[in-house]
Amino acid sequence: MSLLADAHVHFFATGYPGEERSPVPGAGHEVAAYERIRISSAVGDALVIGFEGADFATGNNEYIRTLAAERDWMHTTAYVAAHGRPSAAMARAIFAAGHIGISIYAADTLAGRAIRDWPTEFWAECDQSGAVVSINATPEAVEQLAGLPRTAPNCAFLFAHLGLPGRYAVAPSAEVARTRLEPLLRLAEHPNCFVKISGLYAVADPRTAYPHDAATPFVTACLRDFGATRCLWGSDFAPALEYVSFEQCRDLRQLDSLSAAARQLVMGDNLRHLFAVRRR
Repeated sequence: MSLLADAHVHFFATGYPGEERSPVPGAGHEVAAYERIRISSAVGDALVIGFEGADFATGNNEYIRTLAAERDWMHTTAYVAAHGRPSAAMARAIFAAGHIGISIYAADTLAGRAIRDWPTEFWAECDQSGAVVSINATPEAVEQLAGLPRTAPNCAFLFAHLGLPGRYAVAPSAEVARTRLEPLLRLAEHPNCFVKISGLYAVADPRTAYPHDAATPFVTACLRDFGATRCLWGSDFAPALEYVSFEQCRDLRQLDSLSAAARQLVMGDNLRHLFAVRRR
């Protein structure tokens, strides 16, 4: 079995509470559950995404660093609120704590504009550190973030969940999918921009509709424009387990058309390369 690398993982001190169904897995058991998954699915490394945008997630940045201090397979990003004014000192503190980058959430145009207008001094520190920047952003927000790859050319910008195109009961046409993702696909011209093939359940309606055929044209568009060398697989553990199994997160039929070598790039090698570059 080829070694995988997971580009989108969450851990919370009290466990992920779930949005619609029962909590998954139980509070305090997420890390143990993922450790078992690492063995059964041969996951070598994981990018742990900090999130503090809800009451249950308060203090998550510090919590995931505590976990990572004892687990060399964990690489963490610190959550930075979109509507704040992050400073250069904040960036230095994030990297001094051991995070390799930041995580950003932008659900709409206003959040995208707020991030676009963050102080240049903050981005300068991120750029100097070669930060990994994980971004959960809708197409409307991505439109506002188009200048970031040039602002911080040494950062790696990872757009999660296929660019959050929305939910579909039936797979849209290729043309509709490309139009929806146009702001994201335009960023393919920047070599420091990547797409996470993750959260396919969030594109499907209902979310339990594995193999998530509604997501297929979006995956196809991302692979076409970014190529297999700039797409990264992510499980979205543990939120995804509210709707699908880890095996369903891992076994993506949308990648079946790829060669074995290209699939391995997406499923692990690309992310490991990003980690290696940032350790130099």
